[in-house]
Amino acid sequence: MIGCNSKFGTGKCVACMDAQESIGGTIVCDFAEACNFDEDEILRECDCAASYNPESEG
Repeated sequence: MIGCNSKFGTGKCVACMDAQESIGGTIVCDFAEACNFDEDEILRECDCAASYNPESEG
């Protein structure tokens, strides 16, 4: 899973969201789209992306 640290983000990368979280696909990230929503490429290339494990919180 990828977290998003962008001031415009929701805290979670759109590549990892389902339709409910992305409000039917209306949350848009041009960078994720340019990477074809490939999580590995987003982690390598996006300055706002960070590896995120929700199970480690708690």
